[in-house]
Parts: sequence; C-alpha cells; structure tokens
Amino acid sequence: MAVSSQQDHAYSKQVSLTDHYGGLEASNMLEKEAMLSKGPDDELSPSRIKRGRKRSKFLSIRYIAPILTISIQTVLLSFLWIFFGVTSRSPVALPDPIARAVKVNPQPVLMVVSLFATTISIVSSFLFTRSVRFSLNRFLSGPMPISFLNLGAAVKLSRKKPVVSLRSFAWTFSSIVLVISTASQTASWTTLLTPKTIPVTAPIQGFELDISSDAFGRLMVANRDVVTPESFANSLPLVTQSGATAASTRFSQPSILNFNQLSYINSTSGTLPATWMPWVSTSTSATGVSIPASIFFGAFTPKISTLDREPFPVSFSLTQQGFTSRVECRSVPLSGTSRPSIFLSSATETVGEDVPGAAPQNITVSTMTAGCTGDGYASLNYDGSNAGGTSGFVRGKPVFTNSARDAVFGTNCAVIEGDGRPHWDLILVGTGRYSFMGSTICSLWPLTTSVDVEYQDASAFFNSSFPSFINSTRVWNETSAPWLGQFAADIFLQGVVGQGQSTAGSSLGDVIRGFVGGPDGSQVNTDLVPRVLEAYVRGVLEFSITLLRTAYSSSNNKLYPGAASEIPENLRRPLNGTYVTETIGWWQQTSRGAGAATLVAPSIVGLSSIFMIIVSMWWTSRSSWKTAGGRGSTVTEAEDRAHTFFDPDNLLHVITASRAGGLTNVDPLDYDEKPDEWEKTVAIRLGAAPYGVGFVTQ
Repeated sequence: MAVSSQQDHAYSKQVSLTDHYGGLEASNMLEKEAMLSKGPDDELSPSRIKRGRKRSKFLSIRYIAPILTISIQTVLLSFLWIFFGVTSRSPVALPDPIARAVKVNPQPVLMVVSLFATTISIVSSFLFTRSVRFSLNRFLSGPMPISFLNLGAAVKLSRKKPVVSLRSFAWTFSSIVLVISTASQTASWTTLLTPKTIPVTAPIQGFELDISSDAFGRLMVANRDVVTPESFANSLPLVTQSGATAASTRFSQPSILNFNQLSYINSTSGTLPATWMPWVSTSTSATGVSIPASIFFGAFTPKISTLDREPFPVSFSLTQQGFTSRVECRSVPLSGTSRPSIFLSSATETVGEDVPGAAPQNITVSTMTAGCTGDGYASLNYDGSNAGGTSGFVRGKPVFTNSARDAVFGTNCAVIEGDGRPHWDLILVGTGRYSFMGSTICSLWPLTTSVDVEYQDASAFFNSSFPSFINSTRVWNETSAPWLGQFAADIFLQGVVGQGQSTAGSSLGDVIRGFVGGPDGSQVNTDLVPRVLEAYVRGVLEFSITLLRTAYSSSNNKLYPGAASEIPENLRRPLNGTYVTETIGWWQQTSRGAGAATLVAPSIVGLSSIFMIIVSMWWTSRSSWKTAGGRGSTVTEAEDRAHTFFDPDNLLHVITASRAGGLTNVDPLDYDEKPDEWEKTVAIRLGAAPYGVGFVTQ
C-alpha cells in the first residue's frame, strides 16, 4: 500500500504537470529550463552538457546588433550622402575606356549595378531588423512590462511587415513608411549608382577668312585671273545640285547637298566647314588639297581624355561668316528690240558621216547675246565699282543643244542703282521643251551674313567620327558685298548654263519643270517659275562662295600678298562656339528635387536603425528606468544571460520564454476572439519565472 501510495502521488504530480503544460514533454522541458537557470557553479544537467558550450556574449544581440548597425549604417549613409553631394555639384565622368564599355554594354552594366544595389539593400534591411529586435530586447529586459500590442507590432516590423491597426495610428503610419522604405532601397540605390549619360561641353575658338572687308575686295581683283570658275572644274557639276537642293527647300522637301565628305542641309549658306583637324578638299584639284584646322578647344567640362568620341555622338555650333544674295526674279518678254535685248544664234554640224554603218548625228552649238541697254545698265569693275559707261552687248557661253534647241541660255548685265549701289541682272531664257520658262530676269544683290551653324553627328548613318551634318539655323547681319557679285554670277553661268547643258537637255530646265509641272507633265504652272528660280539661283550663289573660301583657305594657295598661303591677320575673323559630346558617369538631377528623392528610402532606413539603437540604449540605461515600479536595478545571473541572448524574433526563444511559467495568470485568447482589446490589457516583460527566466506580467 505504501508503494501504491507513493506511485499514486507521483502519478498525480505528473498529471498535474500535464494539465498545466501539455504533457510529459512539458514536464521534462521545465526541468531542463530549471537546470539552465542555474549559476555557473551549479551542476550542469546532462542535457545541457550534450548541447555543448555556451555562446560568447559578444556574439549576442546585445553586443553585435549595435556595433554592426551603427558602424555599417554610418558607412552606408556617409557614402550615400557624399556620393550624392559630389555628383550633384558636378558630373563625375568615368575614364574613357570604361565609359565606352558601359555605352556599348548597357544591359550587363545595369545588371551589375542592380546586384550591387540589392546587396546594399539586403545589408541595410538586415541591420534595420536587428535594430528593432535589439530595441525590443532592451525594453523587455527592463522593469516595466510591454503590452502585447507593442510587442506584436515590433515583431511584425522586424519582419518588414506593416502594422495595420485602427486603434494605433502611430504604429500603422510609421510601419508603413518603414516597410515601404526598406522595399524601395534597391530602386533608390540602383537609380543613384547607375552610370548615366553626361553631356560634355567645351568652348571653341578659332578664325576664318573675312570676306566682308575692303581688303578682301582688293585681293579678289588681284587674283581675278587666278581664281576663276575654271579653277573649280572638279566641283562645277555640283553647282546644279546646290541649286536643286535649295529649290527643294523652297517646297519644304528634304534636301541635302553632299560636298567634300560633308552633308549640308538645304544649302551651304556660303560658309566653309570649320574643323579641329586638317581635311582634304577636291574643289580645285582631283587629288585634293589640304585645308588646315581652323578651330581649337578650351577646357572640357567634365574633363575627357580624347577627342575620339566613338561611340558617343558629337556636335558643335559656331557663329560663322556666310554669304547669300537677295534674288528677285520676274518674267519679262525679251526680244531683239526690248531693253535689255536678247539674240539667239545657232550653228549645226553633222558628225559621224565618215563612220561606216553609223548614222550621222547633228550637233547644234547655240549661244545667247544680251544687249545690256536701258535705265541703270552700266559697266562695272570686277570689285563691283562703277567703271563708267555701259556694258553694251554681253555674249553668253556657247552650249551644245540638239536640233530642237532644248536649252536654257543665260548671261548677266550689271546695273547701277540710283543711290550708286550695284547689282546684277541674270537673264535666263528657255527654249525648246523649256519654252514654258520664257525669259526671266533675276536681280542679284550679294550679301555677307552672320550664320549660326550646327555641326551634327552622322555616325548613325555614316562611318564618320566627325559631325558631318551641317545645318545653318539662323542668318542675320546682312551686309552688301559687291566685290563677290561678279564671281558668284560667273560660277552660276559656268556651272549651270555651261556644264549643266548638253544635247540631252538642261539640268536647270529639268529641275524647274519638276517643280512647276503637273502630275502628267502636260500642265505647267508658269507663275511658279520665278519663285523656283529665286531659290535655285540663291543656292548656287551661296555654294559659289563656299568654293571661293575653299581656294583661299587651302594650304599652299599662294593667293595672299607676297605669295603667302596663310590667312593674314587683317583678313581673319574670329570664330566662337560650343563643342558638345557625351560620356558616361554619375550626375544627379537636382531640379525639382528629382535626384534628392533617391536619398529618402536609404536615409529613412539607416537613420531609423541608428536612432532605435541609440535611443533604446540611452532610455534603458537611465537609473530612473531601471528602478521603475519599485524594483531594484540588480538582476540575477540567469536573468542577465537571458537579457543578453534573448531574441524576440527567434521562435525558439519566444517558446522558451513563454513556458517558463510566468504567464499562468493570463487568460488565453480564444482563436475566434478579436485581439485588439486583449493586446492592450496584457503586458509582459522578461524576468524571473517559476521555471527559469521568461515572460512575466509583473
């Protein structure tokens, strides 16, 4: 019976434990926890011996969390703000080889940057969660219990989940902000660190030939027998193309003139290309002549190491001196008795009669002579000054035509206006299938201009590292330049009337018909002829001065006084402009705070982490807090060990703390019960419990 009584007593004790803690296993675990709560001099249980040696306290959350969080987050925030500040103040360009590699490999670069940004974000988020858990550990280890609401909210936040509670706006708002910030860090770091395209600029300075001075007018007279239309025989076929290009512009059609490896949009505007390297022109020689560099660079911003910018686009803009002509065309019936008068003469010769088996062919040579008589017609010197008297009869260049005389004839007469200013009347007459043109007089007033010229990159279309698209965007400051009038008119007559005419027809006449003819070619709007001619003639005259500049700017031209080839100081005109290219590097868009937005998420996470560490350490280190609730500031060694190692996010730690027996007086929450009120009424802390150190309510 005694034995039975003892067995019943042991059984009842076992049942009692089973009722409170869920069975025999709970009883065993309580015994283990009681063993774990012993001091270092107490006998260790076999189960604890099996688990091995204790961890060092320096690896606990109490030590490792503040050290890592404050140091690493400080480094990350310092790098973040310094990097942003430096790249906001001025762009930071990558070395050219690296910049080129980034330019041609954007996707791998973005992947590398994204991986780096993700790594930083993971580290920062990890430290943020550790700071929340550290702070919760400090407050749970104190004398004042924490409500289940705050405990659950903090644990949720440590897992980067938002706290949605209508009864606690502070937790809801702050958790949403912090969760969004942690999730946005990768995007912020990627945006900040991804290399971007950086515009690179440099001032351009140089000089070019000044054709607006009287000194150049005298030079033109001195070289009138050297610089002639025949000097540009290689380029004269392009004269008709320059006119057609300008006429296309008149009707808003795409028009490009290709000349000397460059492409002029609409017209040359009388300019000579400005370059920073010597280039070769074939204007006056089939083998080409060298044109020296005429512009030089200032300091690049930001600095780049070379002018070889491939694969980056390159462009620059300059204000240059150009040339144009005011052209006014009008249809005037002309004959042998009109003023001015015209006379057409032809001679036909049969060729090929002595070739066996070949049909003979008639070739007609025709010419037009103009009688420059009437009010204002006068004789001019080559520089446009009045030579006194009248010019009389002026014979045009003879041209080859067919028997139907399908041709456009031309010549010019000089005119002195009432105020003494000169101009030239270009007389054009169409015959044969070009009879629709009738007879037209185009009055020419040569003008030097100032031109804003943009040199644009064409690397997307051509294998060229030099900006080869030239566009004259604005023309102003027109000044009369009569010494250029006769040369420009001679180029027109030589290129358009002379070389532009053959037995097949006239290139000028074909261009005019193309613009004024109907869809079927049978109807011709003759009213448009003067307007098309104005654009055509203007384009040819502008191109003629580009040819002139080429001759005077080439190496070894020997056209200047003393047979010099370099442009003298008194004939130089300064050039100023801006060179623009790109590179790859870092810069921040500071307007409207766009760039600063990348700082928000990493800064919130980093500062919040440091703030929670510092504030929780300061708050829980105060003597008034340690003795709050009438408790002493001393703790047992078991409590100190639990305070040091307890991690509120570790499920095993939470289970161990919950089963220590300090929550027996807490009514459990039913599964279908709303937890809002219950969470606010129940508060716990980490302290001595019946079965070790765990959660207690007091």
